[in-house]
Amino acid sequence: MNSPAIAIPSPPPRSPAPVVTPEDDDGFQYRPAQRPSRSRRPSELWSRSWSAIFSKNISYYNNIDDDGNDGETDTHDHVDAVDHANASNPMCRGQSGTSLESDHTNRQDSTNEQTPLICRKQPRRSSLIHGAFNGLNLLAGMSILTLPYTFKLTGWVLGITLLIVFALTASHTAKLLTKCMDHPDCTGPGGLKAISYGDVGEAAYGLNGRRFISVIFSVQMLAACVAYTILIGDSIQALFPHFNPFHIKVFTWAILTPTTWPKSMRLLSYTSLVGIITLVNMVVIILYNGFTTSTSPGSIWKPAPTHVLPPKIDILPIAIGLTMVGLDGHSVFPSIYRDLQGPRRFKWVVAIAYTLAVLLYLIVAAAGYCMFGDETLQEITQNLPTVPTFNTKLTQYTILLVAINPATKFALLIEPVNVNIEQHLYWFLLWLWSLPSSIQLLQA
Repeated sequence: MNSPAIAIPSPPPRSPAPVVTPEDDDGFQYRPAQRPSRSRRPSELWSRSWSAIFSKNISYYNNIDDDGNDGETDTHDHVDAVDHANASNPMCRGQSGTSLESDHTNRQDSTNEQTPLICRKQPRRSSLIHGAFNGLNLLAGMSILTLPYTFKLTGWVLGITLLIVFALTASHTAKLLTKCMDHPDCTGPGGLKAISYGDVGEAAYGLNGRRFISVIFSVQMLAACVAYTILIGDSIQALFPHFNPFHIKVFTWAILTPTTWPKSMRLLSYTSLVGIITLVNMVVIILYNGFTTSTSPGSIWKPAPTHVLPPKIDILPIAIGLTMVGLDGHSVFPSIYRDLQGPRRFKWVVAIAYTLAVLLYLIVAAAGYCMFGDETLQEITQNLPTVPTFNTKLTQYTILLVAINPATKFALLIEPVNVNIEQHLYWFLLWLWSLPSSIQLLQA
């Protein structure tokens, strides 16, 4: 007797795996991992890993919100930052060894598990007010004391014209500098955002341009810091003649060095506020002396003889240089720009800083030139002790303010130099990392 046949169902045919397209996955595009070509430079292979491990200040400047929404980090910016850090750092990869770009479905879990175990708390970035404080303190410096002498060389018409024209030119070039820094071809170490003049120089003139500009830039900033240290020491020496000048300068350097330690320009804005207060006090003292004196020289009510046009043409280059010195803050503008919560607000920082600086310049230049006329010395503070009717204590207080104001600018000027040194330290560590591999290749 034959048993009935049992029908065994055949397995259903397998459907092909769906193809993920940008339209199906909200703009996500699958890109298979590719091994780097051997023709690429070692710096291109290891730069992002090294930047995630070693660079602190550089990564801080590149962790910014470019949309200008008050420094609030968007979800898109957060995901991109996590993808960049995890895909580039071998220490932050999962067990499979693949980057987050190839596993879109587990993006949220990978974000929590593949981030570095040791997290660095980044300092808070600067707001519009903090940036304006730093910009104004940077511009309105000791050059304000030389502007009455500049008006003596140029006369009223040319002096005011040069001051306004150079201020407009300098503010425009400051905005152009930030556009150059945001250009796609202008990048810092590891392909990150440009944060210094050297990055702009490399984009324009290559690696040799970076080296040349970095050296000139660092020498200029260090020379300015040395000049400020000497100015502070000389001012203190004038108040306390029995002190040793060398000991005063060493003590000044020891006091100023800790001010360079903060990484955030937000903290430096508080010292900038102190510098602005000292500068305003100097302006008030000069105006008080001028309005309380009724005899010339030294009186605003009875001005000294002045000139409308330049008395001599051959000394105009000196006047042009003295005017430009007080309006040149471009050395620190890249650091201020990268530290802002909303980079789009930098134009307002520049506008506020230059407007207030020019206003203070015009007040001091006009008052000092009216008070002393052709007898104006190279610094207005040198004229104050020559007038017997001026208050002696106010004159000494002005000298003390001259010593305090440069101290508030020391950290601002040295900050770009610190960034430049850290960038070169990055390349040095990168060279040390690739040195064993190079030795093995040579031995093979």
